[in-house]
Order: sequence, then C-alpha cells, then structure tokens
Amino acid sequence: MTEYRPETPAGESGPTRRASQAPSSSKDARGIRGGIKHFLVLALCTVFVFFVLEGFCSSLLALRKIHENIVRARASRYHTQFDKQLGWANIPNYYEKDYFNPGVYVRINSQGFRSSGPFDAKVPPNTLRIVCVGDSMTFGTGVDNDHTWCQDLAAVDHRFEAVNAGVPGYGVDQMYLHYLRDAAWLDHDVMILAVIGDDFRRMQLRIFSEYAKPTLTLRNDQLVVDNVPSPVISRLGSVVRRYRLIDPILQLSTVRAESWVFQKLLPAPTTYGPTSAQEEQIPAKVIEALQVINKRKNSVLVLVYLPTEEELVSNDSPRTWRHFLHDEAAATGIVLVDFGDIMRQLPADQVQQFYIAPGPQSLYPADVGHFTNDGNAYVAQKLHDLLMTMEGSQKLAANGT
Repeated sequence: MTEYRPETPAGESGPTRRASQAPSSSKDARGIRGGIKHFLVLALCTVFVFFVLEGFCSSLLALRKIHENIVRARASRYHTQFDKQLGWANIPNYYEKDYFNPGVYVRINSQGFRSSGPFDAKVPPNTLRIVCVGDSMTFGTGVDNDHTWCQDLAAVDHRFEAVNAGVPGYGVDQMYLHYLRDAAWLDHDVMILAVIGDDFRRMQLRIFSEYAKPTLTLRNDQLVVDNVPSPVISRLGSVVRRYRLIDPILQLSTVRAESWVFQKLLPAPTTYGPTSAQEEQIPAKVIEALQVINKRKNSVLVLVYLPTEEELVSNDSPRTWRHFLHDEAAATGIVLVDFGDIMRQLPADQVQQFYIAPGPQSLYPADVGHFTNDGNAYVAQKLHDLLMTMEGSQKLAANGT
C-alpha cells in the first residue's frame, strides 16, 4: 500500500512550515523589552553625564568664588579678630565699602562699636543715649551701618544717640563681658540686651567657629569667668574664616541637597530651650548683674527677644528661652519686648520681607536669615514707641526736647 503524505510547497519541508506558522508574539515582546532597556540605559547615562557636568560646573563656580574671596580678603580684612578675653571682637577703625554686597558697607569706630565716629563718656545735652548689646542681629549682618535697628533708632528720633555694641556670634556670656569691658564706661540712659534663642545655647560652648571663647560659671552665687584667656584654635581656622573658603562650598547644589535631606530626616529645632533649671541660673545671674549696673547708672535695662523667621511659623516647645525671659521679666520688673509675640500678629507676606532670603548674588551667604532694611526699621520703630512711654524718656521731657 502506498503511504499518503500531504503536499507541501516546493522548497519547504513539513517541520519548517510548522515552525514558520508558530506565533511571532514572543519575538515582538523581546524586541520591545530590548528597546526599553536601551532607552533606560541611554536615559540613565544622559542623567549621569548631566549631573557630572552640573557638579563640575558648580565646582568651577565655587573655585572662582573662592578666588574672588581671596582677592577681596587680601584687599580688606574680616571685621573681627581674635581677642584673648572675649574670644573675638570687632576690629577698631575697620572699614569695607562692599562688605556684604556692593555698597553695603561696614565701619567700626576706634572704640570697637559699629559707628562712624567715637563716643564721649558723657551723654550729650538733650540726648537720650541707648547702648545696644547683642549678636549679629544687633550688629546688622547683611545691612550697612545706617540700616541696623540700633542706628535706625537714632534715625527715627534725632534726640536719640545709639551705640551699636553688637558682635556676630556672641552668646549671652560674651555680650555681658563685652559690655563690662568695652561699654560700661559710657554713661547711658537705656541699655538694650537683644538676644535670640541660640545665644543661650552658645553660653554652653567653649569653642565657636574657629575661636575658643570664655564661659561663665557660678561659684558661691557669683559669676566667674572660665576658659580665659581664649587660645587661638588654629591658623587654618583663621585662614578659612578670613578668606571665606566655606561659603562657596555651602552654595554647591550637592551640599545644599544633602543639607535639605538631613534637615528632613533630622530637623533641627527652630526654638531653643533650657534643658534644666540649673541651666537657667547663669543667664538669670547675668540679667540680675546688668540690672544692678543700670540702676547704679540711673539707666533702664530693656530685654529684647528677636525671633528667627522659622520660629514665627513653628510652635513653641514646652519650655523655651522666650519663656525664661518672660519669667525673668515678671520676677524682676525688667521691661521685655518679645518680637516673637509681636511679629506673629503680622501677615506672613510682611514678615517674609523682614528677613534676608537666600540669593545667588550675595557676597556673604551668612547674612541669610538676618533682618533686611525693612525688618530693622520695624524693630526700631516699635522700640522707639516703647521707649517714649518709659521712664527713660522723662529726661527728654525734662529738658523740653
């Protein structure tokens, strides 16, 4: 019997034909997956190259900025220097016309105050002299001499004479020691001690920036100065600060991104508070000592709390240094002006105008978060209105001015 076999097209065997008739979807799927992989690899390479180029360009810009800072620093000097009693202090007779930004100058007089001229020990006739003691918010980081809140007091009222004894970075301990050594010889009608929350934390430190600093302790209920004379930490630290080598690095996108991530993972407190009742004893003693000195001088001591912008949008901790100041003011009868309470009543867009925002054009990134001209003017006007209702203003009335 003859075996029957179905016919197949010429040149094509039966198995080959069956293979050709198999679905081609698997080949198409493999082709799509391969295309996606190639696309992803190309995209990742493009992103990687972009970030490498961005980092390279940012680094070049940072190096250029460092070079500019070095050139600028050689033509001028940082406005503070090592001080064996205070850690650091303003450099007498310092002047830099473009310190913070073009035209934003810093001038220190021969007595170490941020002022254009020296002060006599005696208060001029028909004048209310105000000594402003504080940190960088009082010194006026980011603005020129004429637009610090202390100098604005004299601009608001020509009968006022303002002595700006602020020094950036000071804690309450250094403010007290600075006043005793460099400003207590002046007669004055009002002394303003202006602080932020971090000024109390700095009291616990023995080193701040590249400088060692003095600290205060209590012995037999008396304030005693420790860690003095303050040694120079290192030559490298002074060079880094003088030439502002860190500032351009802090502006690198990578550094700012890492900082943002760490802030999200480990947010820093926006308000600072005492960790124990013992921690409050030393600043309380400082305030008490200043009150005694002011009474002896027939002067009025005024405590001023200056909030950071972050504080105004956050909730207070159960116990902050603001609370401490309120308690001290209530217990001693000292006048307290809490701008934290005052500014919280203002519209958010107005408050935003009071603080220097980050900007690529700033020659001095550390000015971010300090008062703008508007912020300083607001503080000065509020303080002026308060001072005109206080006993210190009676001197002006008595002189018919």
